[in-house]
Amino acid sequence: MQRELPDRWSTRPGPFQLKTAAASSQFKSILLLEDVLSMDGRVLDGLDAGELHAAFYALEGLVQFGVSGKPEALHEATSCFEVLFGCIDDARSDVIAQGLGLGCTLRSLGFLRTNRWNDRLAELHLPA
Repeated sequence: MQRELPDRWSTRPGPFQLKTAAASSQFKSILLLEDVLSMDGRVLDGLDAGELHAAFYALEGLVQFGVSGKPEALHEATSCFEVLFGCIDDARSDVIAQGLGLGCTLRSLGFLRTNRWNDRLAELHLPA
């Protein structure tokens, strides 16, 4: 018996699929990234700040592309992260962890280096 998939962010096409694409065949992934980045910095337009988990999947994919030799993907991920960071709330610890991981990864790659980001990333620590 075949059923329809439930309508969720993970069952619809979207930028979050960049993470999967980055892990798949290099040739196909590079072609996909070329298409995405040819949008001239408009990856953010395809992200939904109300679905941060999915949006952060997209940024994790961009980071994977970036460390695989496409530095423009890191710039795109950083730009998107800077906008989406303010949307993180304390409703989901997995999204907080995902945001903290992305922020720390981008910092380790030379992004988000200002003192402002020291404070902003510290905001993600949960109270004891």
